[in-house]
Amino acid sequence: QFTDLPTSDSMDSAKRNRIQELVDDILKDPELPMAKRNEFVEKVKEIMRDVVSKECSSTSSPKYQQFGTEAKKALGIINKK
Repeated sequence: QFTDLPTSDSMDSAKRNRIQELVDDILKDPELPMAKRNEFVEKVKEIMRDVVSKECSSTSSPKYQQFGTEAKKALGIINKK
C-alpha cells in the first residue's frame, strides 16, 4: 500500500533523502512555470483523495492525519516561490 511506503524496510534514509533532494531541486527552480506548480498541487490533492483516504480507515485515523499534515507542508512548499 502507498501509505506503508514511508515505514517499509525498503525505504531507508538514503532513499528518503535522495527523493527529498530531487523534489527540492525541482521546486526551487525559479523558472518552474506556475502551470506546473498547479499540476503538482492537484496531484497532491488527488493522492490524498484517491489513495490515502481509501487506504486509511477514516479521516480521523492517525495515518490519515499524518499524511494530511505532510500534504499541507508539501502544498506550502509547492506554492512558495
